[in-house]
Amino acid sequence: MTCIMGDAPADGTKRVAFWEEEEKGRLSAKSAPVCDAHHAAFLSGELSRVDVARRSHEARGYRPAEWIGRIDRDQLLDISCLRCGVLLPVDGAPPDRVSCPRCGAVNLFAERHTVAGAMRVSARLEAAP
Repeated sequence: MTCIMGDAPADGTKRVAFWEEEEKGRLSAKSAPVCDAHHAAFLSGELSRVDVARRSHEARGYRPAEWIGRIDRDQLLDISCLRCGVLLPVDGAPPDRVSCPRCGAVNLFAERHTVAGAMRVSARLEAAP
């Protein structure tokens, strides 16, 4: 498996969630594998969800609508399952790990820093998909 942001190897557990536009303009949460360096850059706020989404869209030859610039402000992506994309059952501050009710994947949470402040986000899967 390779990092979506380049050719570096990725183990598949470290991922970044983003919105992907589907048929009829619907959005669904997807995630892409990233290498250790890009994962650290994401958690530190140097790499945004917009960067990852643009790379994913570019790889598919797709030009997204103007909504893409707002991806990083969408807090729903902070608690989406990194395997199947559903919202995880989290009330309040996310714990260290949450099992997805749909696919059973164990999502591990980590602190992410952005200009809006620090927040806990689903950042890794316990096992690669």
